[in-house]
Amino acid sequence: MELTVDYSALARILGVNPIGVAYGMVEESIPKLIAISLIFGSLYWYFIGLIGWMNWQRRMSRFSSALGAFFIVCCALFGILGTKEVIHENSIMRVLVTPLVVIQYVLIGSLILGSFASALFSLLAAIKGKLPADIQTLP
Repeated sequence: MELTVDYSALARILGVNPIGVAYGMVEESIPKLIAISLIFGSLYWYFIGLIGWMNWQRRMSRFSSALGAFFIVCCALFGILGTKEVIHENSIMRVLVTPLVVIQYVLIGSLILGSFASALFSLLAAIKGKLPADIQTLP
């Protein structure tokens, strides 16, 4: 019994993970690439969510909030362009659209929508400014 790898599923994961893309350019081992993508991709998207959460609580300065909004929008655009390219390649290669593929695209879409929400929180915090230290809530 031979283990087969669905490279289109791997490409969908890498479409929203710039760290995995960079590592994938130098690594040929698929299990290592998947492990690195899952570990650093989770940290990457956690960091994006953390920026949004800290701005929701208005615990960052205006400059940091504006910088965070810019960074998050760039990450979201990278995810959109990477996913668009994978969808285009899948249509050319006639990859079968199964329920698992649909679930994967729904999860990718939720990551990207969440990043736009984080960017919105960051932008609003950049406009409103940081809360005074005595009003801030602890996590």
